[in-house]
Amino acid sequence: MSEDLENAPGAPSDDATASVAGQFEAHAAPSLVHRIVRASLRQPLLVLLLAVALIGTGLWSLARLPVDAYPDISPPMVEVVTQWPGHAAEEVERLITVPVENGMSGLPKLKVVRSMSLYGLSDVRLTFEDGTDNYFARQQAFQRIPDIEVPDGVAPASARSRRRPGSSIATSSRVPIARPWS
Repeated sequence: MSEDLENAPGAPSDDATASVAGQFEAHAAPSLVHRIVRASLRQPLLVLLLAVALIGTGLWSLARLPVDAYPDISPPMVEVVTQWPGHAAEEVERLITVPVENGMSGLPKLKVVRSMSLYGLSDVRLTFEDGTDNYFARQQAFQRIPDIEVPDGVAPASARSRRRPGSSIATSSRVPIARPWS
C-alpha cells in the first residue's frame, strides 16, 4: 500500500524534493546558529578565550556564593530562659513565665509567644515575622527584660553580663536542637 502512495500521480519524487530544498537554502539567509558555528570554526582562539573567561567567572561566582550545608529556614526567634531552682512548675509559671509573657507582649513584629514552665525553669519563645532581623528581635527583647518584675533571687542578665549563681534570664536567637529536659 505504501508503494501505491509513493508512485501515485502528483506525488513528489526524491529528486524534486532535493531540488526544491537546495533552491530554498540557496536563496534563504543562513540561520543564526549556522553563522555562530561558522564564526567559531574560523576563530578557534577567540572561542577558547571566551570559554576560559566563562569558566573563570563561574568559579569566581561559586567562591562568593553563600551556601550553607543546613540553611536556616526558621523564622527569627528569641528565647527567654529563666532559672529559679527549687520551685514548683506552678510557682514558676505564676511568678516568672506569666510576667515575662506580659512584658514581651506588644513587641514590634512579634508573631507568636509560646511558653513552658518546668520545675525551676521557665522558657518563653518569641517568634517574629519572617524577614525580621535577628539582631533587631534580640535587641527588642533585651530592652524589655529589665522592666519585668520577677521574684527576689531571679536577676535578669544578658548572655554577656555576669550571672548571679543559681538564677538568670538569658536569651538566644536560635532554638537549640536538643534540650536536656526534653
